[in-house]
Amino acid sequence: MFYCILSLLVILVWSVSAQNDCNKPAQGNIVPGNNPCINYAGRVELSPGTASFDWSGVGFSFFFEGTSVSLVFSGGNQNEYNVSIDDNDYPVIIITSTNMMTYPVASGLTNAVHKIIIIKRTEAEFGVQVLHSIVLDTNKWLQPSPPIPTRRLEFIGDSITCGYGDEGIFPCGFTPQTENNLKAYSGIVADYFAAAVFVECWSGKGLVRNYGDKNPTSTDPFPSYYNRTLASANNSPTWSFSWIPDGVVINLGTNDYSTQPAPSADVFNAAYKMFINQIRNRYGTKLHLFLVCGPMIGNPCCQNVKQVVAENQPNVHYVDLEGILQQSDLGCDYHPNVAGHKKMADFTVPVIAAALNWN
Repeated sequence: MFYCILSLLVILVWSVSAQNDCNKPAQGNIVPGNNPCINYAGRVELSPGTASFDWSGVGFSFFFEGTSVSLVFSGGNQNEYNVSIDDNDYPVIIITSTNMMTYPVASGLTNAVHKIIIIKRTEAEFGVQVLHSIVLDTNKWLQPSPPIPTRRLEFIGDSITCGYGDEGIFPCGFTPQTENNLKAYSGIVADYFAAAVFVECWSGKGLVRNYGDKNPTSTDPFPSYYNRTLASANNSPTWSFSWIPDGVVINLGTNDYSTQPAPSADVFNAAYKMFINQIRNRYGTKLHLFLVCGPMIGNPCCQNVKQVVAENQPNVHYVDLEGILQQSDLGCDYHPNVAGHKKMADFTVPVIAAALNWN
């Protein structure tokens, strides 16, 4: 999947025309985290010298000169990152401290220009990560990046969308090492379409009721986080919504109905309509929305989602993932493993292709 991922993730914050010479100094090898030649994918807060993020699947890519590269991070203890250099997989970066630390990524490369892609495997509950700088060989720097993809998708959901336990071997309990958002169905679908992708998800969150809540509604279900740039920061700046997707895929409802007391159909459906209107207000009424139900839940959740689809036309589509998984498709805590996510993608791709006329 990493072979195509550059086309997915070299997107947004800075355009190629704005990159200029990447602010290259006469001498130096410490590239600040907000350098314009770093392409960020996903919701990122840029500050003088740094970039902060916590949502699943946030990625960044750049071209760099020289034989080695390291990253200086703080925060986000237990976060993990996939790494690809020149289309070859490298060891996962594992954040071991909230303190500022330098994490070596690669050394002994040929003395040339290299392409690197780094993608956040873990979800927002592990905290805000701050990229302070990129460390290169002495007097080496970044190079401008290629054009961005034109197709854009956004995925919204809970643990399933995050890739919870997708690399675990059933039966198993969740650990950060078993979660790889890149291999969740969102990444697989985006890779199929060569589309840029944003992911906003949080395990245990529902549309109106979070997992295990003693009440039929919760005070902080997923929609209360949707406007945040940084999901886990209570003082997060509001996201600008300047990046406009062609389609938004929503898979919420599993946690609302997986335990009792579940919300009524009226409460659930009304909240879903409000969330759809919130998204349309941000992106426009022509936006296509894809409402998913399954694979870990059935009725009455799926009946309600179908009703929401029927009542909120135009450009709202149902994606039926109910009952598609077998035991061989399970990872940790009965969540889909990578094979299960591939099945989910196989059912999702045709619906998106037909609605958006994407071949």
